[in-house]
Amino acid sequence: MIALKQYLPLLLLIAVWSSCTKPITYKDATDALIKKYDKTDFSLFKQFYIHYQSSGNYPNSKIYFAGVRVKGFNCPPYAVKHSKFIIMEFFDISNKLVLQSNCPDYMSDNQIKHMTTAIDEYDFFMIEADSVGNVYIRPYKSDKHVLLRTVASPQKSILKEFKHYKGNWYIHKSAIAKLQNKQ
Repeated sequence: MIALKQYLPLLLLIAVWSSCTKPITYKDATDALIKKYDKTDFSLFKQFYIHYQSSGNYPNSKIYFAGVRVKGFNCPPYAVKHSKFIIMEFFDISNKLVLQSNCPDYMSDNQIKHMTTAIDEYDFFMIEADSVGNVYIRPYKSDKHVLLRTVASPQKSILKEFKHYKGNWYIHKSAIAKLQNKQ
């Protein structure tokens, strides 16, 4: 009984604290992401994409696919294993899929390393930019691009799957229900 009395103040504090915290909604998370990345220069990704594929075999390691998104260019992506250990980073970049499909190497190792480091810092699931600078962001695992940050005058064809959200940001129609949900 004495042991329980020792922890009673701590238990009460935890109960009060947890009842005061407000859960973060999808809208709150989206607004925070937009505020954080509204002015970010994503030109590194122009005509390129990179997306998270899976966890690697070691702690703090991830596997990504990186490639080009240009109409008429149909080559497979590079497989990238990226590991971080304290202050060191390790990259294992494979062009095996590219060469097996008789495509030339179309990205440099340096370019892939910069893109991998950037997506890791942003903590996005996927990022892609087209030739004019429109940026598609999938911050979480899903089957569609969730957010689109456009250039000043976007082409109507890229907006057909998106609805205007705020400023030069659009949200994919499949995510609107999540945005309106209060949870």
